[in-house]
Parts: sequence; structure tokens; C-alpha cells
Amino acid sequence: MATDKPRGGEQVDVAKPVRAVVEKGPNYIFHLMAVSGVGFQNDYGERYRSTISTDDRVWLHAQRELLSFRDDRSGPLVIPALFLPAYMNIDTAEGFDEYFERLAQGATEPSVFLDHYGPYLNRLGDQWLQAYDEDWVSMGRGLEETLSRLAKIFVRNYAQFSATVWATELPGMVAVADQVDAYFAQRDIVGDWERLTGVRWKASDYQIVLVAAIENGPRANSLGYDRTVFYPYEDFNFMINFISHETGTHILIDVIKAFSYPDASRRAYLLSGGPETGYYDYGLVYRGYENLCRFYNGLVLETADLYDMSEDYRSDEFQGIYQRLHSHMPEMAPLEMLIRAVREIPDGWTAR
Repeated sequence: MATDKPRGGEQVDVAKPVRAVVEKGPNYIFHLMAVSGVGFQNDYGERYRSTISTDDRVWLHAQRELLSFRDDRSGPLVIPALFLPAYMNIDTAEGFDEYFERLAQGATEPSVFLDHYGPYLNRLGDQWLQAYDEDWVSMGRGLEETLSRLAKIFVRNYAQFSATVWATELPGMVAVADQVDAYFAQRDIVGDWERLTGVRWKASDYQIVLVAAIENGPRANSLGYDRTVFYPYEDFNFMINFISHETGTHILIDVIKAFSYPDASRRAYLLSGGPETGYYDYGLVYRGYENLCRFYNGLVLETADLYDMSEDYRSDEFQGIYQRLHSHMPEMAPLEMLIRAVREIPDGWTAR
């Protein structure tokens, strides 16, 4: 791994801090997924399985295709039912009830949802990947009964979570949050990324939302531009280095936004058109983007000893291309780096 401690050891002037937060709402949301085995299995889910009713657990598990997420793929309810309320830190039974009922009603009356949660949705739309508009909320049409059932499950299991889980899990996460904050008080990681890429960080800070329930689940789940869920009990050096990686994926979000959403065949195209027009394999674009951020992270952390990514990310292949491109033209823009890498890999690009 990279450095075990920040350079120096004293606090530095950090204009846009990375800080860890421990919040009840996101922990409850992913608690329900863990105990129901939706998307991943872990000891946490086994330990707290009895904290929700069998009927609710079985029903949630049956909805796993709607609620599961991994890499560049996610079910249709992942963002509206999990990530959005976690981003907002909805943390009361009444809050969850109102949220899901408004979401269900919004499928046919979009303003009921959009007007009420407008400040969050507008910020996410400006900074992040998704436009939260009438077309988006209307995609819930046909899922109203599912959303209403989710509202009931979130409400009726909340008291048990509060009474038997939250107090048990809170102290360990707070201790990790203190460690994370102490580290990043001595390292201006956002500033380092800004200086390397020439891109401005769009938010006032970057919040690392610690959630105990997501062991064995997808790593680093981005709720929005300025908030990402992390499992608190990873190896600490891995965690801080991957937090830096995620800082990169967020500051460079406009690189991935330069591509269209994939079609049914997982093909995408550059929205700007131009000489690079054609169809790109979106899975390869996504992996190339993650590897590009990994490559830049090595420059930020000043190390070649980086974390591994799974084999299907083709990290050795991308790393070699990025090293060659950067050595020949260090000023090459990140988007051009990604385009060149994907086009160099067989079947990564086809002409229209």
C-alpha cells in the first residue's frame, strides 16, 4: 500500500475537507438489504436477521433484482429506494413513510415528489449523473404497489433497528470516523486532485458515510457527488487510498458524463460527436474510467503500489496504456486518455 501516514503529521489548511460521517438513516437502509440478503451476504445480515419479520425479509429478497447493484449495473429501484434517501439521510420512520408514499404518487403526479425534495434533487442533477425530472420520477409507474410496500417495511422495522442494532454498531463506526478524520486533516486530498487534473471540486466537502451493514457488498457506493458509502472495517491503508480513488472518480465525473447512457446492447456514444464518433462498449468505458482514476491516484499518492481491482477490470492492460500515453503527453486531458485507451482495446469501439 501507499504511505501508512500522511506527510508531515501536522494539520494542513484544507479548504475542501474529506470527512467521515456516521448517520442512522443510511445505516438503516443498508441494514434492511443485508438482513434480507439483497445483493450480498455477510455476518452482519446473519447476526441481525431476526430484527425484521420473516415476511418482510422474504419479500425484500424477492425484490432483489430491483434493489441490487454492482459496478456499472443496478436495478431500477436502487437509486430511488436506496441511494436517494441515504443521500438525504432520511432517519425517522415518519420520514421514510412520507418519502416512499411521495415517490409512489410521483409516478403519476411528479410534482408531489419533485417539489418536496427539490433542493436535494437540483443539487444532485447539477453535480452528478442523473437528471431528476418528471421523466425520471415517472419511471416508477407500475411500481407504485412495490413502493408502498417498501414504505410499510421501512416504517415497521425502524423501532427494532433503533433499539437493538444502532447503539451496538455506533461506537465502532465513530472510532473509525475519528481515524479517517485525523488522517485527512493532515492531507489536502481534494486539493491534490484539483492540482493534478485542473478540475475544480464542485462541493464544499466530501463526506465518507460509514455503514456497518455492507461488508461483502460493492465497495464505495456513490450516493451523489459529495457523499459515498464505505464499509468502516476495511484495512485502514486500503480505505484511505480508496477514498482518494473515489475523490478522483467524483472530480472527473464529467469524463463519464461525456458518454450517452448505454442502449440495450450496452453501447454508448460520445455526446459531443466529432472525430471520435462511433459506438463504445459501455462496460469497457466504465472500467477504463475506473482504471484512469486508479492511474491518476498513483500520481496523487506518489506510489505504484496500488490496490487491486477485480480481474474483469483489465487493470494491467489499461495501466500500461495510460502510462504510455501520460509519459508521451503529460498534459493530455483525462477524457482523451480514456477515449484513446478504449479505442485501443479490441471491440472497445466500432464505427457507426
